[in-house]
This record gives sequence, structure tokens and C-alpha cells, in this order.
Amino acid sequence: MSKDVISESQYYKNTVDKRVLIIGLEPPPFGGVSVHIQRVAGRLSKNNKIQIIDIIKEFNRTSKFTYLFFLAKKLLSFKPNVIYYHVLFLRSGLGEFLILGLFAKLFNKKLILIEHSARFLYKRSRFYKFCLNKFMYLVNQQVLIGLPMLRAYQDNKIILRNYVVESAFVAPDLSYEHIILSHYPAHVHDFLARPGIKILMNASKFGLWDGQDIYGFDFCLKLMRDYVEAPICLIMAVGTIHDQAHYRFVREQIKHDSRIFLLLNCEQELWPLIKRVDIVVRPSRHDTYGISVAESLFFGVPVIASDVTDRPVGCVLFKTGNYKSFKKSFYELYGKIMCKYYCSDAKSCRRSLPHA
Repeated sequence: MSKDVISESQYYKNTVDKRVLIIGLEPPPFGGVSVHIQRVAGRLSKNNKIQIIDIIKEFNRTSKFTYLFFLAKKLLSFKPNVIYYHVLFLRSGLGEFLILGLFAKLFNKKLILIEHSARFLYKRSRFYKFCLNKFMYLVNQQVLIGLPMLRAYQDNKIILRNYVVESAFVAPDLSYEHIILSHYPAHVHDFLARPGIKILMNASKFGLWDGQDIYGFDFCLKLMRDYVEAPICLIMAVGTIHDQAHYRFVREQIKHDSRIFLLLNCEQELWPLIKRVDIVVRPSRHDTYGISVAESLFFGVPVIASDVTDRPVGCVLFKTGNYKSFKKSFYELYGKIMCKYYCSDAKSCRRSLPHA
């Protein structure tokens, strides 16, 4: 796939010679939001003076009141011209939003809201949404990452004003590839050296949503059980545990299967690993943009992804939550990849797999 097909985020590109405050998540752990923020911050730092508040790290080490006091103090001391405010669903909630909005309004500064995941809105009260709508009048621009964010705002009757819908993808700096790879554990490289088709699945965490496996670990494990004799191996790269019970369940499922490698607490960018596998799978039941999907296509690696959200052109899509559809997509792609290495007939290559 041509690199030109993958659209990049644009909202920050005209910010020059400003004091910029970025509020969001920094890696580790590496996930879609944290990688996006890290790369945007790197681009902005070339032509601006920037500071970053990692809300998870700051909020976790203080009380809510202390954090909000810290935030107000940072605004008054740094005096940012532009504030990039990522993700509203964190525990600091609307108090943080109000402080940022009032600062921007009183001192005539720009507040840009970047929404990465809005599924939390469906579980919020009417009063919460009422307050959120009032605060939106303090925002200069809304940047919605992907069409699902737009639909979530519309479904929950959140006001839309001066908004854009953009990709989360920011191209990585390829000059860091060898440095990143050198920080991966040695057993990752050993696993990649094994024969067979390498499959990569990544997730920011182990977790359930409404009792369902958010990222589709269950589909990947079932696929490996169904194709136990096939020359395939699976890497599951996960940023953090989050849900201990779900982690223990998955761990129990894979402990006797040497074809499955769990890369836990992944503290490096994923794209150098993506370049070294044959297939990337994204069987998520809930998803936003999915930066790893765009990165895979950017590097020409085939992707199988659920149709739970709009995906970049070039993905092999399957019906969300439908294992039979997922397995069929894998079956077709497997034959094409195998014949590239071993023969010229995809049908004969698929004979090593049970039919989907």
C-alpha cells in the first residue's frame, strides 16, 4: 500500500512560535493515544516552546483537589498560547475541563479539544452531558479522531462547533528504528527468528467492556487452537494489565502454547515490530482509529480488522464479534502470504489449514 494513502493528523501543523501546553497521556505504556501525543509533541517542539502534563501520572500521585491546583498553577506560570487537551474521560473529569476553559476565555488563549475515545459518553448522566455542552462553548476547536467520535457526539447530543474529523496517524521517525529495536527484550528477536507466519495483535490493556473482550484476545486464542498444526505463531503486545482477572484468564490459556508470545508492559514503539511480521490482526469489539492499523498499511503489512469503526483503505475487514467471519478472512490472507514464500498457488497453500 502506498504511504500516501494513509492520511495524517493536521490540527497541530500551523502552530508555530507559540507556548504550547499538551494535556494527555505519555508513554509508557505505548498505546494509540500516547503514541499520537508523543509524536505530535515531537513535531511541535521543533518550532514551539512546549510543556506536557501526563494526566495519569500527575493525577495518580496526588488527590483530585491537589491535581487541579497543580493544573491552575501550571497555567498561570507557563501562560500557554495554545492548549491541546486530549481525552475527557479521565478521572479528573469536568473540573479539569472547566479550569482549562476559563483560563482560555479569560486570557484570550486557544483551547483545542482532541477526542480519542467517546464510548464513555453512553454511560454518563444527563447532568454530566448538560455540563459538558456548556463547557464546549469555552473551546475554540473540537478535533474528533475518526468518525466514531462524531457519531458518539451526535448520539449523546453533545454540541458540535468548529469541529474537524481527523486521523490519529502521525508518521514515525524512521531514523530511530535500530534504537527502538535494541531496547526490545532478546527473546522477542528469538521469537521473530522462528519459522512460520508471524501474526501480531496489539492492545493497550487487558480489559472487558459490557462483559466482552474489548480487543479480541479470545478470537486470537481460538484461531491458534483451531490452527494448531499450521506454521503460524502469534505475538500479543500489550501495554498494561488493567484488568487482573482478564489477564490471568488469558495467561492461563496461553501457558502451554509455545507458538504464542506475550509481550507485556510494552515500553517501545510498535512499528519496528510491525515491519517484521506477516499479518497484523485487530479483532476489537470497541475501537477508535487504531494507529497500529494505519502503521501496518503504511509499511505494507496486511491487516485483518473488525468493521467496528471506519478503517483505512486496504484493510481486510470482518464482521465485528463474528469469529467465523474473522477466521474466513485469515484463511484467505494466509494462503496469499504462504504462496508468496513457498509456491504460486494460494489454494494449495491453504490446504494446510482447516477450511474456514
